[in-house]
Amino acid sequence: MNYTIYELLGFFFVYSFLGWCAEVIYAAFRHGKFVNRGFLLGPLCPIYGYGLIAVLYLTWPVMDKPVLVFLISAVACTVIEFIIGFCAEKIFHQQLWDYSNSPLNIGGYVCLGFSAIWGFGCLAAVYLIHPPIARLLGRIPAGIWHILIIVFTCCLIADLVITLFNALKIERRMQAIDELERALRSVSDHIGENLYDGAEAIMDKANSSEELKAKYRELVEKRNIVHDHMFSAFSKLQTGKYRSAYGKIHSHREKNKSK
Repeated sequence: MNYTIYELLGFFFVYSFLGWCAEVIYAAFRHGKFVNRGFLLGPLCPIYGYGLIAVLYLTWPVMDKPVLVFLISAVACTVIEFIIGFCAEKIFHQQLWDYSNSPLNIGGYVCLGFSAIWGFGCLAAVYLIHPPIARLLGRIPAGIWHILIIVFTCCLIADLVITLFNALKIERRMQAIDELERALRSVSDHIGENLYDGAEAIMDKANSSEELKAKYRELVEKRNIVHDHMFSAFSKLQTGKYRSAYGKIHSHREKNKSK
């Protein structure tokens, strides 16, 4: 297999987009609505892009043996999914997906059932999808193709930087909301328990409470498109360690909608 760097990047973008389409269709059937299931804001799931390129290279020597193509594809995609899932947990301190309830899973990151799905999916990609795509991309004039790849790559890098920069702030924001809520509760309890401390002491506590409320409202009401996207794309974030803080944000949004 002798592809140029531009051709490989072309395959990467095509398969990243097709993978994103597959995830969106799957989510639509499961939840009955459109959900951008990719990690990035744009319509790309890079894990499918470099996953398919890895599979193409690994299976090229055994293309005449479908069983081997299936096994190699299943193992390669499972390893990639495990690495991505493990790294994502280190970033968010919570798994973005969890196969713990599926049989023969490893740490909830991967399971035998999805490994088989990856294997069959790659069989279809290698034998049915990739040949016409390779021919189609080969017909695009080199100059135009090079310009498109450069533009797509710049957009991808910008999306990746923006998404990562904001995604790394999710934990700090959720922790701050929880801590401020506890602090407000503590101040309220203290005022109630010490009504006879004098008007000045009560006013000091009340002022402190107002400052905490202002910070709390700012964190809850602040819109962050990346945070909204992450919670929508990975429902585990809504029900895991960020459940309480996310509940406050969601409740505030629902009240605004009702108004």
